[in-house]
Amino acid sequence: MRDVADAAAVPPELRRVRLGSSWDGPVHGLLALLFVALQLMPIVVISLYLVRLHPYAVAALLAAGATAIFAQARRSLGPTEVLLGLDGLSVLSGGRPRFVPWREIRAARLVRFDVVLALRSGEQLRIPVSAPDPARDRALIDGIRAEIARAPTTPPPTVAALQRGGRDLEQWRDALRLLATRATAYRGAPVDLDDLERAVAARDVPAEQRVGAAIALAALSDDGRTRVRLAAASSADLPLRDALADIAAERWVPATIRRAVRG
Repeated sequence: MRDVADAAAVPPELRRVRLGSSWDGPVHGLLALLFVALQLMPIVVISLYLVRLHPYAVAALLAAGATAIFAQARRSLGPTEVLLGLDGLSVLSGGRPRFVPWREIRAARLVRFDVVLALRSGEQLRIPVSAPDPARDRALIDGIRAEIARAPTTPPPTVAALQRGGRDLEQWRDALRLLATRATAYRGAPVDLDDLERAVAARDVPAEQRVGAAIALAALSDDGRTRVRLAAASSADLPLRDALADIAAERWVPATIRRAVRG
């Protein structure tokens, strides 16, 4: 469990970094209310001039619209957070979180107070900082640079044997559980306990194979489920984190598994 132990060594203040201040809540709340008022104007006009509804119906329509718009605006305008894990980082800033594996980041720097990641694809990913803090921001940059400077982990030689291979989830799950209980060859490649433990915790193993290793490990023993739980806690890939947590708790949730393996 060397990789999981390494993850635990990451300073706690760098595990989840809020790039804002205590004033962000009230300020962004007011901005969200202003946004709601502007968005509701067309609804009010349409209600008054085009539709003759009962006042209660109009009030219900406006309330539903205001609630939905406010929730979206609050998410979009809220401060950014960065979650650092064993396998990469996630940017939480309105909408859906974005996960970036360490292997895809080439460099990190501060540009006009914002954090900018140069990805190997050529993209420049800008992470907005609403309340600059030189010490915090420098520590975040240093933490990212330390992670991308680490040598890639070597996947277990039999990790490819854990792939789903086009099967439906239930067939894949059953085959992996059979692998774990019999500890025999799988698609002609022997997979042992050490390989499963390394695969579920390795930072450079694809999510599908980490989920496969977790399913096999969780079928073995309480110790195996504990190892899966530790791997979940150390991941910044939120769909993968949820899937591993469910597997460790012996819950089978196909929708969560699909999100984790992206298919």
